[in-house]
Amino acid sequence: LAVTGCVFDGNKTGYYGGAVMASDAQVTINGGTVVKNSEGSTGAALYFKGSLTANLTDIEITDNTAKGNGVVYINYGTLNMTDVTATGNKAYNGGVVYGSNARAVINITDCTLTDNSASSNGGVVFFEKATASVKGGTVTGNSAKNGGVAYSKEGVLYTEGSDISTNSATSGGAIYTYKGT
Repeated sequence: LAVTGCVFDGNKTGYYGGAVMASDAQVTINGGTVVKNSEGSTGAALYFKGSLTANLTDIEITDNTAKGNGVVYINYGTLNMTDVTATGNKAYNGGVVYGSNARAVINITDCTLTDNSASSNGGVVFFEKATASVKGGTVTGNSAKNGGVAYSKEGVLYTEGSDISTNSATSGGAIYTYKGT
């Protein structure tokens, strides 16, 4: 699946992927906007599972709402987010990204992640038994009950050269890790 310069606005689903659901596929989304999408369970805007690589470059992910986990959901595959702006997204876990499974890899590079929230864990990213990296970019004003920016459950988190400031949580204002590194 290759998408360039498109707007996904106000799409809804009862369960997975309000705008896009992809399984065992190669996905590239370059440019465009993903705004005000919602779902009843997981992946309000984008849902990726299986043996895949999803590349999101230079897109805006804004004001999406997940009743469950993640505005962007990744299970098993690799998610590469580069020069993405994510603002005002909300979920139960993982206000922007939810990663599940030991085979999931999340790479967030030179992104602007502001004012996202999770009512439970990981205002920007929640990952369980997965590997995540946040390199460069600005990560500010995000919030959650635990891990204002990131919540790692038995996962591995790398951060490098990012401006991570003014995020908030009851525990772990920026990062909360449980049995992870």
